[in-house]
Amino acid sequence: MCSEIPTTGTHTKPVPSTSDFHQNNSSLHLGGDEDFHAERRKHLEVFGIHSVSSSKQHPIGSIEFTGLRGLHGTIPIRVFYPESSEETRKKGQAGAFVYSHGGGYTVGSVDEFENGLDLLAEESGVQVHGIDYRLAPDFKFPIQLDEYSAVIDWL
Repeated sequence: MCSEIPTTGTHTKPVPSTSDFHQNNSSLHLGGDEDFHAERRKHLEVFGIHSVSSSKQHPIGSIEFTGLRGLHGTIPIRVFYPESSEETRKKGQAGAFVYSHGGGYTVGSVDEFENGLDLLAEESGVQVHGIDYRLAPDFKFPIQLDEYSAVIDWL
């Protein structure tokens, strides 16, 4: 037999720091009247790696900003090299992980995930290649897949 659906519910209270954050950033929301991309840019300003205090950021070992010629122009790539596998890297035997940020091919960048990608590289011991693929609507799908493919072929 099924149990009855409760008519009242309970909930927990957010910790004070969460409440304070919401009060200080009341303009953060999704699904409002603003343009989605404008909302997304605002979120990046608040939550992006450059807004995280240095005491909370993972120490960055070695990052290379490079580019690869693709069918549609230069593809910006950020390579995160872990300090933990420096010897393997010197021998040319390092593993690689290709990271494509989320955003439905319309928003986002590697900037948003820099701290996490550096941590991923360090903890896994492999080079992490973050692709800053071209965004729609200026560059229509499947251009982004062409860029992923070019990076994978290059590796």
